[in-house]
Amino acid sequence: MTSILVAAAVHAAVSQVTIYGDRARIERTAGVQLEGHTRVELPLLPDSVDPSSIRAAVSGGELQRID
Repeated sequence: MTSILVAAAVHAAVSQVTIYGDRARIERTAGVQLEGHTRVELPLLPDSVDPSSIRAAVSGGELQRID
């Protein structure tokens, strides 16, 4: 079986913002239809983002890793 690796650049629009006294929670939403093994590149986040706060959800497929 041959793996398919295609880079797909995706726009992830801000869909919700919750502001706290010392931080903000920003949710972005992107939709893309993929087949096979595909690498998806989302927009870069600012350096001020806490890497441990990044989450991703996938439906109809498997998320293998986030870099």
